Amino acid sequence: MELAIRPATAADILRTRTMQLRSLSLLGSWHYSRAEIDSFLKHVGTLEEAVVGEGHCFIALDCEQQVIASGAWSRLA
Repeated sequence: MELAIRPATAADILRTRTMQLRSLSLLGSWHYSRAEIDSFLKHVGTLEEAVVGEGHCFIALDCEQQVIASGAWSRLA
């Protein structure tokens, strides 16, 4: 599998959040109840737009340019 890793841009926010929601819902269901996952998403959430603007978010794209992974950090947190 060929991957590309690059900084996320504002144009990537929606599809990165979509990937994160699907991942949390599918993989999280192995260990957490639906209520626990929903609570996490409500109180913690997914990608913060600020880290994209700071340049501290990276995404991995597959050969079809689908976001398959992400990682981010903030110096402001």
